[in-house]
Amino acid sequence: LPVQSKWGATFHPKESCIVFPSSELYLRALRELRFSFLQINTGPVQWNLARVPLEKLSAVNARLTEFDRPQINPLTGKMMVDPRTGLTRMRPTDLLVQSFGLPVVSSGTFEASDGKDQIMREIRCVSSDKEALSGPYLLEASSTLPGGRIVGNRSIVLVSNYILSQKRTADSIIVRLAGMADAQPVAGIAVRAVTAENIELQRETTGQDGIATFRRSTLFPDRQPHATLIIAETSDGPLVRSLDIDTGYTSGTETVPLPEKLRAAIITDRNLYRPGQSVKIKGILRDANETNLTIPSANEVRWQVTAGDEKRVIKEGTAILSGHGTWEALWEIPEKAQTGHYQIHCNVGKAAYAGIADVDVEEYRVPLFSVIAEVSNEVGEAAHATLSSAYFHGAPNAAANVHWKATWTVAAEIHDESFKCYNSYAEIGPRLDPDAVPSKTIEGDIKLDPHGRAFLECESPFKNNPAVGFCDVSWRAEVTSLDGQTIVGGASESISSARARLGVQASEDTSSPKTIQAQIQAFDQENQSVTDIALHADLFFVFTKTVKEQVAPFVYRYRNTDRFTKIASQELRGPGKIRFEVQQTGRYVVAVSAPAVLTPLVSDEATVTGEEPAELPIENETSFEIEQRAQPFAPGETAVLTTKAPFPGIAWVSIETDKILDTLLIQIPGNAGRIEIPIKKEYAPNAFVSIYLTRPGAGHSLPLERFAYTQIIVNRPDWKLDIDPHLSAVSAAPGQKIHGRLHVTSEDRPTADADLAVFVVDDAVLQLGGWQLPDLVSSFYYQRAFGVKSYESLDSFREAITRRDLTHKGFIIGDGGEEKIGNVVNVRKEFATLAFWAGALKTDDQGNTSFEFTAPDNLTTYRLIALGETKEGRFGGDAGTILKVSKPLLVQAALPRFLRDGDEVELRAIVHQSFADSEAIRIHCLTDANCPLSGSADLSAEVSRDVPAVFRFKARVTDRELKPSTIRFD
Repeated sequence: LPVQSKWGATFHPKESCIVFPSSELYLRALRELRFSFLQINTGPVQWNLARVPLEKLSAVNARLTEFDRPQINPLTGKMMVDPRTGLTRMRPTDLLVQSFGLPVVSSGTFEASDGKDQIMREIRCVSSDKEALSGPYLLEASSTLPGGRIVGNRSIVLVSNYILSQKRTADSIIVRLAGMADAQPVAGIAVRAVTAENIELQRETTGQDGIATFRRSTLFPDRQPHATLIIAETSDGPLVRSLDIDTGYTSGTETVPLPEKLRAAIITDRNLYRPGQSVKIKGILRDANETNLTIPSANEVRWQVTAGDEKRVIKEGTAILSGHGTWEALWEIPEKAQTGHYQIHCNVGKAAYAGIADVDVEEYRVPLFSVIAEVSNEVGEAAHATLSSAYFHGAPNAAANVHWKATWTVAAEIHDESFKCYNSYAEIGPRLDPDAVPSKTIEGDIKLDPHGRAFLECESPFKNNPAVGFCDVSWRAEVTSLDGQTIVGGASESISSARARLGVQASEDTSSPKTIQAQIQAFDQENQSVTDIALHADLFFVFTKTVKEQVAPFVYRYRNTDRFTKIASQELRGPGKIRFEVQQTGRYVVAVSAPAVLTPLVSDEATVTGEEPAELPIENETSFEIEQRAQPFAPGETAVLTTKAPFPGIAWVSIETDKILDTLLIQIPGNAGRIEIPIKKEYAPNAFVSIYLTRPGAGHSLPLERFAYTQIIVNRPDWKLDIDPHLSAVSAAPGQKIHGRLHVTSEDRPTADADLAVFVVDDAVLQLGGWQLPDLVSSFYYQRAFGVKSYESLDSFREAITRRDLTHKGFIIGDGGEEKIGNVVNVRKEFATLAFWAGALKTDDQGNTSFEFTAPDNLTTYRLIALGETKEGRFGGDAGTILKVSKPLLVQAALPRFLRDGDEVELRAIVHQSFADSEAIRIHCLTDANCPLSGSADLSAEVSRDVPAVFRFKARVTDRELKPSTIRFD
């Protein structure tokens, strides 16, 4: 100190306090109960354990923590303030064992503590009648301080030898009673729900599965006191659980929106139009009760067209509802209609049906020239593209500047939904991370040659990465003409590093104990099977070492480290199936390669189930992993689920949607377990399998619990129509009659009286609008939400109380407390985009129907689309058939844009032929007197199939009056 001074500090003794772990404690029923608390600067402590009769439980609960609530002035209704401290004054309390006259079953004392130390005390309560203590108790400890004040604490102790699990839905509260010692359900037990005033609202009895179901509306009425406790009258005494719980597992939600009962699918002939065009509309209506569909009884439908999201109605009309529940309409888009997005809705009477059609009205700007990139799937280390560009009049876009980009994206491919075509394990070879696949872009510049063409080549940036076997390459070409206009085109292709690609699917062979089977595919760039390829397969056993790390106070995480051991190898000629017999349960990885063709390594994992403990990864203390196949299931099949849990036990398996459909109780002898679930049609289109796994409590220990769920997709064949279309020709000339036939089946049987909408549309317009085939099945059979919430059952139970658990301070009685890019193609004039429409074709008894139309003048590719339904609620569609309209010999005039008197011009004719590999073609040019030819009027040349040939004629303009000239090529 700079100058001499005198100072001091006064250290007061620690605040007198008795600290309990919580105001409510759950213990397993034993002959001796142990309970710990902290004693801080008090005199001798007296403790009492008293039984709480059920009729007094609600009243005791209401006063249990009253000392933590502020004292309210009865006159002002405001919180009272202690004038000595300036803090809120808390409510006074007293000792509840004495106030309620509760029968004491055990008691004791501890000596006084000084003001320096926090002493941890342990209470041991021994049953006097040699029976386990069970039911609700009040534990109260108190000490008298100098001056007469009393310091103390109390806790409700709920003691039981049963597990009460709880699930909730929007309508129900489901409870399940099971024994702690064996985790088996307990039947015939009365369970009741009571309010805080001990008024019983509902009573149920557990069934053979130990389940009792309560109505949510009864337990939680709108304007009356709701239930707070669930009480089960077990043979060992009452089991009491609170309904005010919030420790829910990651599962469903109790409040799911109700699915629409009025459902519609609205179909249009395409989704992109110009002003002045017609929109063909067909609607399908059904009334739904879960998965039961009926046809509305009304006979009139009102439809509306709204502009964008504004809900502004710009057109409406009515239509007749047929006996199939379908209707048709036509919307003539006005010539002066605003471009933008429109929606089509429908309703019956005042009831709106869920389901809309989205269409866009746009003006297509005709570009001055085309940009076409042509690619094909390749094998090797480089991608190639051919770029061409031509003006409207046919002249090549010579010397145009091109800036190109090739974006390479590595594909972590899954073939046929379940065959892995990559390796994700760095411990066995070069790996790919399917969640973070690499992507790189390479770009460059080039000029188009005199024919308006350029050849692009780009070397793979991943050629030195042995894990990469398949890449998607997206080309983008920006072509800038000499007059400065830029148009973008592009295309996509796939590049394989080897001539064959491999895929592997590993699984446990359930027909043979401790056997891994692996199915191996080999296919080429066009996904066609490659046979007789030499394959090498290795089997690795994987065990996991797990460490629990503390990352913050009360925050932990698990770190899992995998160890791989190669235990077997096989050689085979593939594709095919291999089997490995193993010695122990756990995880296995099958790695496959084809060394002769330098394919990248591919791998897949499977788990062998059984009784022996397996070293598996642990992610957290509440859940575990479930594996299942990727493909959807069908009724009659068996879903095999593999569980990877930290312990074996008894699994309460329930199949759920917004309610519980089925429950199973399955013994899982090892922590790598297998659960088999017979698939029922009621599970379609989807359901959720939740698994509550309990390891019974041996001896005096508490049981352990874990929860996990997975979704299963179920396809019902009786909901689906298969439509097989056939056209009389795959290519046709303009004006040619085209005959079509459709064969409709369901479950491999012909479907009579199926109602079909059939139309033929320009495929280029469909692609431009991003059109996709409507999924009618999902339009009427909605995916179901997960509406069952599962809650933890044992989270409040304590097996031992540690110092860290002691956080609940007590009371003081007394005074004074403290985009991908597509090609751009020239469209020279407006043709018929829709070649054919039939909205209500019907099939005969053999499931057949036919139609006929005339091929339009468009020289383009059309797509045949068929969408169907039946009165019985079956739906389907097909859009896989195309029709190419072309002429065997096509002559296109490529003429100058304008003429001036005295010009010497070149009149070009571009010729395409598709009837012979090579043919001699003679072209005759005829002009009028305003533009006489200065050379031969007839030219001949050999023209190859589908290769354009240019014929050039010389002429001189002699027209001083600037009259139009007529030029013709024959």
